[in-house]
Amino acid sequence: MNRLAVPVIVLVAVATAVGVWLWKNGEGSDELRLGGYIEAEQIQVGSKLAGRVKEVGKVRRENSSAGDTEEIAVDEGAEVEAGQVLVVFETDDVDAQLAEARAETAKAAARLAELKAGTRKEEIEQAEAAVRRLTEKVALLEEGPRPQEIEQARQMFERSKAEYDNALGEYRRQVALSERGAAAGTALDAARKTMETSVRSMESDRQKHEMLKEGNRPQEIKMARHELEEADAALALARKGPRDEEKEQAQAAVDAARARVRRLEVMFNEGTVRAPLPCVVEAFDLQPGDMVAPGAPLATLVRKDQLWVRAFAPETDIGLIRDNQRVEITVDSFPDRRFPGTVLRINRIAEFTPRNVQTFKERQDMMFPLKIRVEDPDGVLRPGMAATVHVAKSG
Repeated sequence: MNRLAVPVIVLVAVATAVGVWLWKNGEGSDELRLGGYIEAEQIQVGSKLAGRVKEVGKVRRENSSAGDTEEIAVDEGAEVEAGQVLVVFETDDVDAQLAEARAETAKAAARLAELKAGTRKEEIEQAEAAVRRLTEKVALLEEGPRPQEIEQARQMFERSKAEYDNALGEYRRQVALSERGAAAGTALDAARKTMETSVRSMESDRQKHEMLKEGNRPQEIKMARHELEEADAALALARKGPRDEEKEQAQAAVDAARARVRRLEVMFNEGTVRAPLPCVVEAFDLQPGDMVAPGAPLATLVRKDQLWVRAFAPETDIGLIRDNQRVEITVDSFPDRRFPGTVLRINRIAEFTPRNVQTFKERQDMMFPLKIRVEDPDGVLRPGMAATVHVAKSG
């Protein structure tokens, strides 16, 4: 059970008894007195971030002995202002993720800017040059060798054939002399080598001449045409620029990266837990080094600026009370002082007696809970104080 539950139950029972007593003892007076107790709005503060506590916030407190102020760690009973740091988590991991996400965002934004800018002028000029080069290549291949080249190759073949004929004649002459013993072996070997060399040279020139006469192969022309088609397509893409789909994808990548940055920034900010309003620390039990789960309550705060009284009115007098009615509240600690208040809510369901009671006397004992805002400009009231609500019967 919550440690506040038992005191609250006791207070409810005591307040109800006091309310009944005050009601019975207030008969015949010009005001209705209702018993109750002072409550305050509670706030459970926590963090979406899980991790280790790095440090606990500091608050300033007056040092009565030294006559000055000192800083102490936040603890139960401390008064904190709005924005006061309560807990600071270690955020090294979030820092690293945030830096990475920001870098990814910059990269995605650069890619998007590149696509929006379109193809650069230099890239288009390069594609155009490739098209011109391949166009000329196709034209040359289709045109084939020039007549001068064919004639030149024929003349080279005729010359190498003549050289072969001469080498063959010389070789035959040396063979005849060798058979008669009138020639040296070295001369015969030299003639043979000259003849073999001239044969190879003549065959090479002949093949070259035949190739030039036949022209370029159809496969080469077809391959060159394919290369030209690819270059034309590349030039068309360069002139058209990136597709809209690519830009949309790049924009989506930028949006996703920025969303991740925002999410991590939120988690980073969750590393510092602050008081949302001026409050008093009701429950706080954290030390540096403690591990905390995400969403776990870190502290219970009680609002200083919003106190209210939970009072109880009998059924027979409920007609004297209405919403937004001005009333006065007294507490035992300040019996001669009345605090102004306003009725915020009257419960529609009675409590503390059986619902099926039908006798008139028992109907008088049925109590209706009230919620009454109390004004405390000096901040002297405390949650849990027994209070008496004074309602003017004429009002």
